[in-house]
Amino acid sequence: MSYIQSIIAVLTNLGLWISGVAVLFMVFLITLEVAGRKLFGFSTLVADEFSGYLLVVTTFMGGAYTLKTKGFTRMEAIYNRFKGGSRWMIDLAFSLVSLVFLTVVDYWLWVHILSSYRSGLTSISIFQTPLYIPPTVYGDRRYFSCVSSGTRNSWSIPRAEDQPYRRGLTVMGWELAFILNSFVLLILLVGGEWIAFSLGAAGLFALFLQGGTVNFHPLGSVVWNSVNNFTLTAIPLFVFMGEMVLHGGLGQRFYRGMGLIFLRLPGGLLQANIASCAIFAAVTGVSVATAATVGRWRSRNCLNEGMTER
Repeated sequence: MSYIQSIIAVLTNLGLWISGVAVLFMVFLITLEVAGRKLFGFSTLVADEFSGYLLVVTTFMGGAYTLKTKGFTRMEAIYNRFKGGSRWMIDLAFSLVSLVFLTVVDYWLWVHILSSYRSGLTSISIFQTPLYIPPTVYGDRRYFSCVSSGTRNSWSIPRAEDQPYRRGLTVMGWELAFILNSFVLLILLVGGEWIAFSLGAAGLFALFLQGGTVNFHPLGSVVWNSVNNFTLTAIPLFVFMGEMVLHGGLGQRFYRGMGLIFLRLPGGLLQANIASCAIFAAVTGVSVATAATVGRWRSRNCLNEGMTER
């Protein structure tokens, strides 16, 4: 068991380093694109495409370390009440739920990969990258470093029109299906499952209720196209900027300045946080990056001021 755990630890740390290198390459590509357009009037023509691929690397490769360090969010009000064997059983049950969710998504992603390979689709950039290559490289790197799944028959691509339509449980009506799905989601969230996996598992359950497994067919393309998005590269880049500001000391001086202005007012700490978020949001324009970056700054300052994580 310790040998397996050591392998998982090595793979997790390797994924973390690969994710960090991907962010640095993303910074280099976008900086080169901006400088080329602004100073020399030329474009690399590939920055948006390859930055999207690097975002996928960052998301999938860094997911295992995020899970290990409890970077995902969960509702712990009831979960923390369980101790010993009870908590172990809950963790095991929810780990199996997460594993089933990732296996289903991984299966249909490979179906999407094989479909792209058969059709010979390429990107519209000057490199004309075959569209099956990027998801093949990243397709089996899910949030668990040690888990990868494939199709039962690697070269047999199921098509929706070839599959018998299975209506799942729609005979019960949409009202009862809605109640069932809400109940499942509530159990997962309140029980302590990670919110990301809770929403994903509940989504799969809802798809099954509305038409059976045939509704899973577009999962591969939806997952890939959702993550491979150049617009979303702003999030890790602004978080990266926030880390540099934090460790460079600018964050401390920034909050010290906000404190001089707002801490004399009632609820001064809250007012300083709101003003900081407003300023950073005005600079970035990305609410997710603002929450992640300012939250990172503020948590460090709160701990330094004697507050607890609770």
